[in-house]
Amino acid sequence: MKKRVFIFLISAILFGGLQAVAQNPSGIPATAKLADEDESMAVYLNTDREGDEADFELAQVSVWVFDKTTKRSRRLFQCNPKAEYDITRVNKINGSDIPYIDFVKIWSYAEQPTLVVCGTLPDYHNLSTSIVDVKTGRAIMLPCSSGFVGFDPEEGNLLVASYAYYDEGGRYAVIKAFDVNGRQLGSMPLKSK
Repeated sequence: MKKRVFIFLISAILFGGLQAVAQNPSGIPATAKLADEDESMAVYLNTDREGDEADFELAQVSVWVFDKTTKRSRRLFQCNPKAEYDITRVNKINGSDIPYIDFVKIWSYAEQPTLVVCGTLPDYHNLSTSIVDVKTGRAIMLPCSSGFVGFDPEEGNLLVASYAYYDEGGRYAVIKAFDVNGRQLGSMPLKSK
């Protein structure tokens, strides 16, 4: 009886693993996980190299896109945990200058294929948010410290959060709206004092 259960478990693991491999489109690594998709594309994240939390080292993650129309897949970019960053202003960068990736969202309101890429920064205190053009891999890192909030349902603009400090101490959130070109359209402080 124990032998049958063991064989069943091994078979389930093997066939389950093979099934998971078959689900990724051709060209996408078998270890990649689906991050987001819409009617035109699917986006996958793959951990290429694990980080070492004991040394405060972030993992190296790559972004893969699958075009559902052409049935082609490609690696868009791989993050660089050692990349320099500045979240106090708008920065035009390459996708490979994004330090880390926690998650990716397709910006379905944008006219061209665009991704919103968010990730923990090496200081483990702030989150970055970048707008990435899928065609070129060029990115715009936004001036925000608390990451992605969502999309404005009326205008389709990107909403991110930052924090600011009260004069007397403590901090509060500030919600900022950006267009696809990284231009800040407005902000709203969420003060409770």
